[in-house]
Amino acid sequence: MHPRVVLVAEHDPVQQWRLDVRLTQAGYVVFCVRDGVEALEEARHSVPDVVVAGVSLARLDGFKLCRALKQDPGLRSIPVVLMSAGPLREAARRLAWSGGANALVEPTRDGEAVLEAVRASLAEGPPRLSEGTESLLADLRGEFLRQGLVQVRRLGARLDDAAAKRTARRWEAVGATLGLWPISQRARALEMLLEDPRQHRPRIRLVLEEIARLFAGATSAGQGPPRAAEDRPAAAEPRQPVRSAAARAG
Repeated sequence: MHPRVVLVAEHDPVQQWRLDVRLTQAGYVVFCVRDGVEALEEARHSVPDVVVAGVSLARLDGFKLCRALKQDPGLRSIPVVLMSAGPLREAARRLAWSGGANALVEPTRDGEAVLEAVRASLAEGPPRLSEGTESLLADLRGEFLRQGLVQVRRLGARLDDAAAKRTARRWEAVGATLGLWPISQRARALEMLLEDPRQHRPRIRLVLEEIARLFAGATSAGQGPPRAAEDRPAAAEPRQPVRSAAARAG
């Protein structure tokens, strides 16, 4: 029996390496790419047995990649495991399942959570694609924006460093998960400044004001900030998919 092929789409090189090593140790043949567009192209070329993808991929995020796979007659039978950008919430799970994903997991350093999800997905096969994914995504973005606007105003009125750091970490993770890149990126900047709040106090206030404008502008528009390619993290230059460490050694 030929070994199963896993296509891993992950922009973080360290996380990609960990998954490559763990899945290879488990007996899978692994191909790695760095963004959603590369993943879709490689899936059409090699037709893997399962796709593992981060939700915050550049150019084509994990949710949209999953839906694109399910809408392609030649790829819709491939199970998909999505990896979250932060702590999981029930709404994010519903979004993943409605898009046809088998699972949404929070990656662990040892790769075991992803490995278990891959094994379960191969055993179960692909779930059915649900309707209304875009509507659900819009609802989740709206809820996040409304809550964020309240939170940023509260922090602006009374800045608590510990609370601000926890909130910034959530904005970064959830913003990336929902494709709201400007908010996610500025939240990351805020979190870094809060590592030494005394030294960066004026800058912290400025970044909070920037984030407040992003939340207010998106909320008044009734939708998330622009999600065009230029608003996302810079995509890596196209390249050939990377074979696993074991395959390269062989």
